Amino acid sequence: MTDSLVLIISDGTSYEHYRHIRKTLNQYFDETLVVDTQPDTSQFVADSGSGATALATGKMVKRGVVSLNTTTNKPLRTLYEAAKASGKLTAIVVSADIVDATPACFLAHARQREHVRVIDKHILANPPNVLIGACNRQATRDKLAVDQRCASFLFPNDDDFA
Repeated sequence: MTDSLVLIISDGTSYEHYRHIRKTLNQYFDETLVVDTQPDTSQFVADSGSGATALATGKMVKRGVVSLNTTTNKPLRTLYEAAKASGKLTAIVVSADIVDATPACFLAHARQREHVRVIDKHILANPPNVLIGACNRQATRDKLAVDQRCASFLFPNDDDFA
């Protein structure tokens, strides 16, 4: 068994990225992006929920689902949960909101990525040793507990690293 596993995920390609690429491309070339020549496949394309669930669990789910088998309503075991169960130190470090779909797929289980209160409860019930991420302004207004406790996660107990 390995001593360490570091998984780095670049998340967040959006329409704004493509808009910027189109604008830049059109300044210098008379070209179109291949993605612009494709039929609308939005119902077949993964979102952050289904994409991160595949990375976190090895299982395919519908768009927007967070590490949950929606047929049986049972959680799908994640890499994070497996590491924690085998006594490994765990950390999630993100530039996004802590309850955002990509980190949530490793830490929680929900029918929809928008179910941030469910995600919030899951994270607090089984938190990693280190959790660093953005505190969502909307979530803070909604009084999500994980956002209220951000500071306590930012400074883990020294015993966690003994």
